[in-house]
Parts: sequence; structure tokens; C-alpha cells
Amino acid sequence: MRSLGLMALVLLAASGTGAEPASATRFFTNQKGSQMQYRLGPGGSISGSYISAVGCGVGVERRLVGWINGSAITFTVSFGECGSATSWVGHIDDAGVISSIWTLARGRDNDWNAMLTGSSVFKPDPAGGAQRVR
Repeated sequence: MRSLGLMALVLLAASGTGAEPASATRFFTNQKGSQMQYRLGPGGSISGSYISAVGCGVGVERRLVGWINGSAITFTVSFGECGSATSWVGHIDDAGVISSIWTLARGRDNDWNAMLTGSSVFKPDPAGGAQRVR
């Protein structure tokens, strides 16, 4: 429970007014083949979807929520049936590439593997999500 509170603080700290202009939905694919899309909303908020290519719940489209503040980005996805949630935080470079670190928290208090962390690089997907993970 404590780790979820920490993730919420990270998300709140990253909220603010995004410098990125509102426009069409943006599509990305990471190095493992997972796909995300988001649309910029008011106050730098983003909403969209995430489809994991690895782990529990492969191919299931999930809700993504987060914020952009300048080049900083953070977003979270709930993996309900897996008993976990993952948050990413990172930067968007001039080419639109998102370099991020992530933390996955499982609903297992005090287990040695209750939290995992890693990194992801999301590249803009020129196909616009046409090649969906399923």
C-alpha cells in the first residue's frame, strides 16, 4: 500500500501545464513491442490506452492516465486481473522518443518481489497503432 502512495505522489508532482500542444492521438511502441497511445488534455493531463506485449495480460487494452509537464512525462496503467499497477516517468526528446523508468507494484505486501523496476524507450509509431498486439 505504501508503494502505491509513493506512485501517487510521483504522479501529482509531475502534474502541471504541458508545453505540448493539444492535437491528434499519439501512438508509440517500446523495445518489447508494447504499445501506448495518448491524447493531451487540459492542464497537461494525458489519457489513452496501453497494450502490453509481455507478462500478465498480454494483448489486453488498458486505460492509461498521466501528465506531461514540458518534456517530462508520467503515466500509470492498472493491470487489474494481474493484481498490479505500473507507473512510468521520463522525458520526451526532440524526436518524440520517450525514455522512461517504470515501477510495477504487485499487491503482495512484504514479498521480496512485490515491486519490480526497469526502463522502457517508446518510439513514435508511424503506423498509428495499425499493428496491434493481440
